[in-house]
Amino acid sequence: MKNKKVMFSAVLAIIILSVIVFFSISLANSSKELAETHKELESVKEEKNRIEKEKDKLSLFVSNVDHGLFLEANDFAMNLNSIISYKFGEGVLFDKTSIAIGEPKKQTSGMIAMDHDSSSFIPVTTTVTIKNDDTANVQINLGKFLASDDKENYLAFDSIISNENTVAVESKNTIVVQAGKEATVAIVYAMNKNKADNEVNKVEFAKTSWTK
Repeated sequence: MKNKKVMFSAVLAIIILSVIVFFSISLANSSKELAETHKELESVKEEKNRIEKEKDKLSLFVSNVDHGLFLEANDFAMNLNSIISYKFGEGVLFDKTSIAIGEPKKQTSGMIAMDHDSSSFIPVTTTVTIKNDDTANVQINLGKFLASDDKENYLAFDSIISNENTVAVESKNTIVVQAGKEATVAIVYAMNKNKADNEVNKVEFAKTSWTK
């Protein structure tokens, strides 16, 4: 009977020891995983802080160079969720100027020259019809018209095409439409060839967008 008690005690001790060892190993592994997770979180936090500093630096630079443009860009970014959407071809009134955007089209004929490298980009054009009902000429920066595809990738502005005598092209992205006149010009965007299968389905300006 005594031997049985001793054997039972020994078996019980082995079981308890095994359980202690198991939980010790599990705890050690958990601690190691926790430490690794903490390290990863710290790395993410550092990267976030770095990006925030870069963003602040960029914002300060833009604000110093062109404070008006900085305020306009900030207002645009803050109001992305309150944009009013129209269909391509619909005219939208901005003060005394009506603007309508045509549906963007990919150009594969090779007839349109781009400032961007044609080996990496394809041209996408959209028409902009402007009706100036004011008694003064109106200046419009077409670089502020942002085109994007169905994957929410924005296209780079490339150039302007205009053959209208009612329009003066002042710079790479700025035109002036004569008072009381209507004109149609084309914006050329550069689309990455590796995203050329995407559909360009939106153009934004100020708090307005045009879609299908």
